[in-house]
Amino acid sequence: MMRLPVTADPLQIRDAIQHAKAGREWAAMADQAARLRMAEPGHGDGYFFGAFALRRLGQVAAAQALAREGAERFPRHRRLVTLARTADPPGAPQEDPAGEGGRKPASAEPITAPGLEARRAQAARDWPNLIGLASALKARHPEDRAGYHMLCQALRGAKRWREADQQSAAALERFPDDVPILEERARSLHRTRKHEAALACYRRMVAIDPKSTAGWAGTAESLMLLGRFDEAEQAMADALAVLPENANIMIAQVQCARRRGDFSLADARISRLEDILPDAGRLQGLRASIEINRKSDLLAGADGLAMADQRQLSVDPSEHGAMAPDGDAELLKRFESLGANCEFGLVQRLAGLEPLGLLRFSAISATQLAAMLETRLADVGTPATMTLSLNVSNEYMLADKRYFRTHTFINLGSEDEATLFRKLCRRTEFLREKLLKDIEAGNRIFLFQAATQEIAEEDVTRLHAAMRAIGPATLVFVDRGGGDAIDARDAGHGLIRATLPASAEKLSLKTMRGARYEAWRTLCRAVIALLPGGDA
Repeated sequence: MMRLPVTADPLQIRDAIQHAKAGREWAAMADQAARLRMAEPGHGDGYFFGAFALRRLGQVAAAQALAREGAERFPRHRRLVTLARTADPPGAPQEDPAGEGGRKPASAEPITAPGLEARRAQAARDWPNLIGLASALKARHPEDRAGYHMLCQALRGAKRWREADQQSAAALERFPDDVPILEERARSLHRTRKHEAALACYRRMVAIDPKSTAGWAGTAESLMLLGRFDEAEQAMADALAVLPENANIMIAQVQCARRRGDFSLADARISRLEDILPDAGRLQGLRASIEINRKSDLLAGADGLAMADQRQLSVDPSEHGAMAPDGDAELLKRFESLGANCEFGLVQRLAGLEPLGLLRFSAISATQLAAMLETRLADVGTPATMTLSLNVSNEYMLADKRYFRTHTFINLGSEDEATLFRKLCRRTEFLREKLLKDIEAGNRIFLFQAATQEIAEEDVTRLHAAMRAIGPATLVFVDRGGGDAIDARDAGHGLIRATLPASAEKLSLKTMRGARYEAWRTLCRAVIALLPGGDA
């Protein structure tokens, strides 16, 4: 049997199936259904579409055999079970007895208009449109899991995390044995760091369908996130026993070896992948990540860390066209960014400021920041906790494995990696101590901007409490507003709640000029006005 590319996109295959069906190209539909069964072994749809197409081709016996095989594996797939139970007399093919929507195929009902449009939006990754279409599909066919699954996927794609979590929980309660919904629920649980609960979902997927690639890979990933690497290795060995030469499972094996620091084993596993994985770019990416981790781990034990040369690691603001009006530098230098992204760091850069700050150009969530502060930044900057990697622009990115990832503004080839890693770690240790002292002294205004509109109040409370446990510094928590309002209000005990309109533009010095810069300046003046002796 010819091996189909492992990179085949199931959404594109589904779209091809619908086009073939609309054009009554039954042979093409049967071929695409076979591809779908390989690409999505945890779905029954590949069996249903395949049996449907074979019947139209007059291959009744083959269609019934395929439908019955699928119904045995997916006994809760209503359309497939209905098709398998249909008694077909020998001879010419018949119409689908139930239709794709579970009713007689009057008018255009085999695939409803919302259903077809939703599939196309799903294939195009048009999440806002898919949210509306999937909601309509779910309301129209509450007994069909497709609307539930697509709505969960769309909410996750649109980064509406809280709604995605609620919908996945509700969907799983209604369809407890549906493999795609179990996978959506597991993804949501991972995002909230409930890895044990996610593991239970993935194991349930494997119990329902022992050939579920997503179930096995998710089981292994969950175990690795829980630090249970031996169990992860055993799970992947069990997976390959039923899915031999499965590229996704073998990639997970590479990642497991990499995370454990067994780089020789990781190299050997990549070599075995060369004949199976046709995607050379993916292999190259795996090798690059292993090489960076190998060097970082070697450097973690190096002696004699030298103090970083701040002149080398900073950026000259004159290169970026500082454009602040008089007085802005004095205003903005009173603030220090704690995340969640680089936006306020760019505001300061445009004002001609380059203050030292641990998290000024970092990506970090509110929960990660709170967890880091609760430990008083324990081990931040220690080489064993840090890694060095490259982004798509070949810029070195420094990360604490537990909390944050930060820009260095240093490109590949600018400096020997060993020397650079030592400098960056030592610089991070210095900035860690500086941050602790500034919080303890209470003479700085620390600012955290929510990365999304969905921040739980308990996360704000936890972050504020973690900071106040260290010292009396002021925390400004900036929520992303849905309108044009810019305001700041004193929430008491050193917490100021502020609102800034959300920006849909990608962060850059160019997009930060003009109205966006003015919005930040207005907000900072509003904050200062709330402080003792403040003057807006």
